[in-house]
Amino acid sequence: MQGNAPITACQLVTLASGPLVRVDRCVDCGTITLHLGAVSLRLDRSAAESLWTTLGHGLGSRGEPGRDELGEHGRFAH
Repeated sequence: MQGNAPITACQLVTLASGPLVRVDRCVDCGTITLHLGAVSLRLDRSAAESLWTTLGHGLGSRGEPGRDELGEHGRFAH
């Protein structure tokens, strides 16, 4: 393909990992990759932050619809 820029693979650095989940970040483009079992999601920073906030709201609700225990700064209320 003439005229196209070469495609380079992301160089990933692991930010966190657990028994089922690993979070990586590309040192070049900043893309966040979430590995959950056999599924991997590549997210830009704003999408990753949105996912983090949404998970926090869901987990903070303790399974009760409409209940949100995240404080004003996006942290769990104690």
